[in-house]
Amino acid sequence: MPDAITTCASFRDAEDLANALDGFVVARIDGRAITDKESFIRAVAQVLPTDPEMSGGRSFDALYDSITNGLVDRETVLVYSGASVFRKSAPSEYATAMKLLQDVADYLALPDLDGTGHRGVFRVFVSG
Repeated sequence: MPDAITTCASFRDAEDLANALDGFVVARIDGRAITDKESFIRAVAQVLPTDPEMSGGRSFDALYDSITNGLVDRETVLVYSGASVFRKSAPSEYATAMKLLQDVADYLALPDLDGTGHRGVFRVFVSG
């Protein structure tokens, strides 16, 4: 499956790419306050549709399930600025978080259950 995560040189580049995707809902997280898994999960759950709603679950598995279900039948792009803060403070958790976002996009790219299209589209533009 194609890589859903694009690393951008700047926030402006990420915004320009996101705005060029006609019909997509754009969600944004400011990564300057994201330093670990818990703050990443909180930030993502606040801006992306979740189903079921994230009500205290703080695991990557719970986040995956919740946002995957929440993004079905949607075209969504996540602009994640300031990602270097998380990447530097918790490199292993950051790598897992990026894999999670890619896995969500891969799942949504699969054919829908009736075979008429895909389940959804999810892209991520990361800067900083």
